[in-house]
Amino acid sequence: MDITSANATLVLSCADFALASVSVEGFAVDDAWSFEETEHVVAQKGVDGKMSAGWVPVLNNMRINFSPDSPFNAQMMALLQAQKAARKPFIISGVLSVPSLDKVFTLSKGVCTRAKTAPDGARVLGPQAYTITFDDVSPAVI
Repeated sequence: MDITSANATLVLSCADFALASVSVEGFAVDDAWSFEETEHVVAQKGVDGKMSAGWVPVLNNMRINFSPDSPFNAQMMALLQAQKAARKPFIISGVLSVPSLDKVFTLSKGVCTRAKTAPDGARVLGPQAYTITFDDVSPAVI
C-alpha cells in the first residue's frame, strides 16, 4: 500500500479575508501537518463499579507546519492581523486531498487558534506552525 504524503494537497479558504481557495505550499521538512487525537466518548466508573459512557461532541485541531520561507506564512500573518483589527475570528474551510489513500478530508468551520509568529533561530531557521480548530473533519473516498 502507498502511504506517500508528498503528493497530498491542502486548499484553504476564508470568506472573511482575501483567502479564496489558496493551495497551501511550503510545508516544513518531515512534518507537514498533524491532527490531534479526539475523545469521542467519555467513560467513567461509579463507586459501585458500574461503567457508564456517553458520546460527546469534539473539535478537531489541525497543526500545519511551514518552512520559514513559505509564502503562506505571510498570508497567515495577514489573516491574524486582520482578525486582531476586526476583533473577531475569521472562519476557515479547507480540503485535504491524500491521493495515496484515495481520500479527501473536508475541513469545516475552522478558526486559527494558535500561531508561531516567528521562526526559531538554530543552524537554520525552524518551521512556523499554525493550529486551525475545525468544527468537523469529514473523510470521503475518491
